Amino acid sequence: MRKKVLMVSLAAAFALSALGCEQEPDDGPEERVLRGSLEESLAWLGTSGNPRDGSTYTIELTANATSGSFRLGTSGNWRPDDGVREIPIYGRNNSGPFIRLTLILTGGGSEKTITFTSTSEDGMAGIFFNIGGRFILDKNITLVNGGVSSENSVYGGDVEMRAGAKIIGGGVFADNFTMSGGEISGNTNGSGVSVYSNGTLTGGEIHGNGSGVSSSGNFTMTGGKIYGNRCGVSSSSTFTMKGGEIYDNEASSTSSAYGGGVYVHNGSIFTMSGGQIYNNKVISTSSFAYGGGVYANSGSIFTMSGGQIYNNTAKGNTSSAGGGVYLRKSSDGSGKFTKTGGEIYGNKVKTTADADQTARGHAAAIMTATYTLEKKRDADAGASINLDSTTATNWE
Repeated sequence: MRKKVLMVSLAAAFALSALGCEQEPDDGPEERVLRGSLEESLAWLGTSGNPRDGSTYTIELTANATSGSFRLGTSGNWRPDDGVREIPIYGRNNSGPFIRLTLILTGGGSEKTITFTSTSEDGMAGIFFNIGGRFILDKNITLVNGGVSSENSVYGGDVEMRAGAKIIGGGVFADNFTMSGGEISGNTNGSGVSVYSNGTLTGGEIHGNGSGVSSSGNFTMTGGKIYGNRCGVSSSSTFTMKGGEIYDNEASSTSSAYGGGVYVHNGSIFTMSGGQIYNNKVISTSSFAYGGGVYANSGSIFTMSGGQIYNNTAKGNTSSAGGGVYLRKSSDGSGKFTKTGGEIYGNKVKTTADADQTARGHAAAIMTATYTLEKKRDADAGASINLDSTTATNWE
């Protein structure tokens, strides 16, 4: 399968078309750089017969742009008339939205910004990627007031962020997501990243959002930083942490509050073999606060074999517990916390008046389904201290 690398200005491409000069009649995949304005790039991609299935197109902007939200591909019958401009993408065989492309958006040699001015009917703004393949935000590109959404997993659209890319005031909604660099910030009404199938964070920063990462699929963190969000990571499936940092996140509420650093939902799995979870807070001004560092809810499993959980705080009324780690069992007694390595230290359970509480599990607390404290450890748990929620060893 041949691939050609063609670097042409979009103005020149449209000029050739106007003169009747056709592209080489090769329907195989190609690699092409589309250098020009955003509107020129969208017009080329939306011209029937231009995109080739399986190809890679790099959109290299030559100027900043202001744009309404737009969809690459069509919404079909399941989401018509939602206020988003559609850019239908058809291959030479008119295969419609099922064409698979890799699209790379970059600012080239200098920083370029796309500022979005409109949203869909459900309040989302930015680029809606609704074709098969992969959408990549590369160096020197910033999206303002909008993000990237891979709308339909049927088409298999994936999203990737690389060093030098930024999303400010928006987030990423993706079936599959990879982040090796860049920055996602300021999506205060939602998550920095929402992952539905598989997500990987190896670098970059996610900060200043509602949740840093919200995952209903498999999320793996080996590097990068998640900080300054209302919750660091919220996982309702499987979260594996091998490296990176989750810090300075704060879950605050006037009622009960849960999980400052990591929130593990009912029946989910969190495995930690490396990385750091620190300086996170869960605060209730009038009720209980659980799990400053990690909150593992009903029937979930948290296994720690390495890494550090330190200087986290659960602050609330006298029912609060678990400055570092909190596990609540389900009604059938399922749910488990196991520590065979790593360190838990310097965590606190505090009153609303900021005084240290006693016997509420500064390091770790295990609760029954009815919120009765079953086990607790106030003292630090260094690398040599093993903990198992099913045994009495090393609990106080």
